[in-house]
Amino acid sequence: MKVIEHGDTIKEHSCENCGCVFQYSKKDIQIERVIAYPFSDYPFDFDIVESIRCPECNYRYIISSEQEEYLQLSIKEKALEKSQNNIKTEKKGILRKIKSLMKGGL
Repeated sequence: MKVIEHGDTIKEHSCENCGCVFQYSKKDIQIERVIAYPFSDYPFDFDIVESIRCPECNYRYIISSEQEEYLQLSIKEKALEKSQNNIKTEKKGILRKIKSLMKGGL
């Protein structure tokens, strides 16, 4: 038999809010009641989640797997939208330059 993960495994996390890198174990995980929206169809529905807090800025991280996965995908989606908007803006700028060069060259 092989042990995959010991009972009180220490994990590492870096805070996106303040940059702190910290370690936590099962004893640091808090059970909290939070508003479930957008995980629910009802805006005032509550859910019970497992979370940890940054020891420096107290920023909360939900570590329940489905919700964390949803939040991470939402963050990636917003970053992708921002990137796409930046690309569109750059393309418009380049197109303006090309048009001005074409007008000047004629």
